[in-house]
Amino acid sequence: MSADEATPADAVLELSRRALALVLADISRTTCWNPVVRLEPWMDGDVRISVDGGFGTPPSVWQRTEPEVIAEIADYMQEMLDQNPSIWPVCGKHDVGLHAEVRERTAVWWCRLGRHVVSEIGRLNAADCAPQPPFGPLD
Repeated sequence: MSADEATPADAVLELSRRALALVLADISRTTCWNPVVRLEPWMDGDVRISVDGGFGTPPSVWQRTEPEVIAEIADYMQEMLDQNPSIWPVCGKHDVGLHAEVRERTAVWWCRLGRHVVSEIGRLNAADCAPQPPFGPLD
């Protein structure tokens, strides 16, 4: 393999970066949390994400489709937000937490109570969500 050819691990890292950008866009549009996030290669082609200097259990993104990686990283960022006293994101119609899932080959924020898609991950807006208390830095 030449130096110009991407390895499978490089492809996973690039896909993870794109997925993380979508989730961070949703966070930015729907909260005032502005996390400092680092994404780096991790054991055997997976990735590790640092949020505000802390690590959770690394998401498993190896050999997954793009929608699965997006949902996996969205779920990871939700876990990091669980350290706050509020749930994110919350369905504006049912006032329950949304779940990052793959539906019809698309990564979405899914309301399990109402059994409906609220938004594609990366396109969530404040109008889609129930009002939330402001998020601050994770301490």
